[in-house]
Amino acid sequence: MSLFFSKGAGLSDPKSLLQGTGITYRHVVIQTAEDLDKPAIAELMDRALFAEGYPINPANPGRLVIQSISAKQGSRRPTK
Repeated sequence: MSLFFSKGAGLSDPKSLLQGTGITYRHVVIQTAEDLDKPAIAELMDRALFAEGYPINPANPGRLVIQSISAKQGSRRPTK
């Protein structure tokens, strides 16, 4: 699984975890769920949130967005 950063190209990455060569996006490959608890990855997530102006507020419930991207999308037109 990959954790994508929409403005990752502009993030400071002292541990060189971010991968990719896109103009804006970068990603980190997540091998296990425990990887999300690694300090270096948590630091990248914090930097990305603060860069966007969205500090995590523990008093407010968060929002999780999971997006699936298929290799080939089916037709959206109804069949006759």
